[in-house]
Amino acid sequence: MKSTKYIRLQKIIQFHGITRKNMDEWMEYEFFEIHRDSDDEWIHEDELDQVEQVIRLYRDLGVNSAGIDIILRLTHKLRELQG
Repeated sequence: MKSTKYIRLQKIIQFHGITRKNMDEWMEYEFFEIHRDSDDEWIHEDELDQVEQVIRLYRDLGVNSAGIDIILRLTHKLRELQG
């Protein structure tokens, strides 16, 4: 049986050196989902690749959120077409 693992949002923010404001904006675009419990926030480990892709596009390439949205949609569409 596979266990479900989550990573603390604060750890991701600290590790990648991004702001909470960035994460909030990306959540509004629904790039990934934040899970909340009584006093903390988590990202499911299955979404970590997507989170890191968004961070790379933003930080390394200077792509804004609207541009990231387009890139993610196009790459998703390409994967669908490739079957």
